[in-house]
Amino acid sequence: MLPKPFDLAVLEDLPDGKKGMRITIKLKPGLMWGDGKPVTAQDLAFTHKIALDPNSGFSNTYPWNRASRVEVVDATTAVLHTEKVIVDYMMWDQV
Repeated sequence: MLPKPFDLAVLEDLPDGKKGMRITIKLKPGLMWGDGKPVTAQDLAFTHKIALDPNSGFSNTYPWNRASRVEVVDATTAVLHTEKVIVDYMMWDQV
């Protein structure tokens, strides 16, 4: 059973005393790229890295620049950490 959406985003204390968020993304089983390879949490981490690189030419950095880091838990689970509380945490973007 998958967790309820509100179980996937929790507030976390930041070192500076402010609040951030920990947002867990669980990929649906069976997601594949066009070449048949599975989509993994590592792909989310890679997308985040490329989106933050100003030399990459990434077309829409907005959703990805909200995360300060992406932690890969396993092949289908990633945790995005933000440095502020965001209300639209369930709306991300392309990988």
